[in-house]
Amino acid sequence: MQQWPSKVDDREAMVIAETMPRLLHLELGFGRFGDRGLNAILTKCKALTHLDIQGCWRVELEGDFEDKFEKLLTFKGPWVNDYESDNDSSEEDGDEGSFFLRVGLMNHFLLGFKVILG
Repeated sequence: MQQWPSKVDDREAMVIAETMPRLLHLELGFGRFGDRGLNAILTKCKALTHLDIQGCWRVELEGDFEDKFEKLLTFKGPWVNDYESDNDSSEEDGDEGSFFLRVGLMNHFLLGFKVILG
């Protein structure tokens, strides 16, 4: 029995790419977007330095992403081990420019993204 809907939905990623060109940090877990949506974010969010797409199982990283990943200081891909320790002390959770926005519910996982604008 398949647990995840198999359909890729790049709409969420496209909205982020089109409306947040000054985005610095993006945590977008368990999104339904694929390589097309990821490419749009990496192309249009030119200030992006930190990207976390853990659990975005539809991202296959097929294509020419290498140059786009080089500009990132931090990248957590879709297949990062959930049991790894995440002690990134450089993240400023209390920053005025950061907020957490919940964007939907898929199965039992809450989708959300955290953005920090420069």
